Amino acid sequence: MSKMLERLPLELREVVVLRELEELSYKDIARITDAPVGTVMSRLWRARQFLAASAQNELKKA
Repeated sequence: MSKMLERLPLELREVVVLRELEELSYKDIARITDAPVGTVMSRLWRARQFLAASAQNELKKA
């Protein structure tokens, strides 16, 4: 999982870490990243899609 996180662009990795590991709210993440809440939600969606695709590719390799 850490290798997949490392592959994420910084702006996507940042919101994933703050949401999933630090368990912050969208509002708190928006404040920290100085981005609108909608942007935080969009970045999380894109990051989750990337991580899901990466996990699926890893499973195919195994």
